[in-house]
Amino acid sequence: MALGTSLPHQKRSVGDLVRGVNLGGLFVLEPWITPQVFDSTGDSRVIDEFTFGQYVDSGTAEQLITNHLDTFITQDDLTQIAAAGLNAVRIPFPHFAINPTADEPFYDFGRLSKLKEVVGWARDAGLRVWIDLHTARQSQNGFDNSGHKGDVLWHTDQQNVNLALEAITTLSTEFSKPEYAGAVEVVELLNEPASFASTAVDPVVRQYYYDGYGRINEQSSAMGVGLHDAFEEIYEWDGFMTSPQFENVWMDVHRYQVFSPSELARGDDERISHACGYGPDMYGHSLAQHWTVCGEFTLARTDCATYLNGRDGDLNRWEGSYPGSYYQGGCDYFHANNGADWPEQYRTFLRKFYEAQINSFERGSGYFFWTWKTTNSNAADWNYSRLLELGIIPQNPDNRMYPNICG
Repeated sequence: MALGTSLPHQKRSVGDLVRGVNLGGLFVLEPWITPQVFDSTGDSRVIDEFTFGQYVDSGTAEQLITNHLDTFITQDDLTQIAAAGLNAVRIPFPHFAINPTADEPFYDFGRLSKLKEVVGWARDAGLRVWIDLHTARQSQNGFDNSGHKGDVLWHTDQQNVNLALEAITTLSTEFSKPEYAGAVEVVELLNEPASFASTAVDPVVRQYYYDGYGRINEQSSAMGVGLHDAFEEIYEWDGFMTSPQFENVWMDVHRYQVFSPSELARGDDERISHACGYGPDMYGHSLAQHWTVCGEFTLARTDCATYLNGRDGDLNRWEGSYPGSYYQGGCDYFHANNGADWPEQYRTFLRKFYEAQINSFERGSGYFFWTWKTTNSNAADWNYSRLLELGIIPQNPDNRMYPNICG
């Protein structure tokens, strides 16, 4: 199916499914993905990109960030991704690398140039690319991965929205150029805008999505437009920006089961059953509304990975140190030597959990695992490349040990 065709309301064929990984932590630094970049500052106040700019001198920052950009993801990674039977990468990218503002202290050090290089590697490896605007001025969700942990203020100032639209114009203009050979399939307008933060968020997000669609289509009608569900129920997007008025629109949902005590309390069978339950919505929305992918998911069953909930305190819900949580177990079991010492029971669960999730996501239009690589040795269940090494995820995604796991 050609991407430019006006057929968004159908389930994509197996050969056209998105099977991908995120290049998380490459262009938007996250403490839990590359803890050594943050720990090397020697400053506990450095918890995100914003505070990196506030508290780290430019010489130290340039050394740390430039080394990270040069070494964390190489061309060989893209080759390995393709060799693992995957066909796509989702690349989170920060707004401040495109249009920095004087009131934000972010460092850049050539990230847009590096993005062009990485997209070229993906093109050469035969991979499809999603570029995801992962951050926004004054934060769209308050998470550290928005660049600025704290208050959700993006939606309160039209200047913030305009800056995001300008970033979308820059990305769609650059990556619709012939030298990229159509490798960039989708530009995702904004990662995880937090509609739960205020009733004022949703109308701003929806108008921004309309305007962002226009910006992309001014450059290329073949380039897809990605919409995150803003943490709303997927049916709340029924009828929004659908065919025939809007073409090549994709819906991105994120599915984790580790960020609340009630989710953590699920037993393994219940967790797998819940993952199987994603399937009907993925199928139905892809069939009747928008091509629907799960843009982020994991095999982790706890939030134990160091700094996962933030470098400020390094708290977690599993052990009950995070506010509003309670003790459900110790983290040592899940931190065993980068996964090498995981007991067989846990390895079996991880394989079943993997198959249940991709089974559901492939009932829609596919998936991107979060994430391809971490340097955090106690985050192996988030690390696709490590899970391949451990034999938990197969080199060929079609190789299913539990083909009927969802019935």
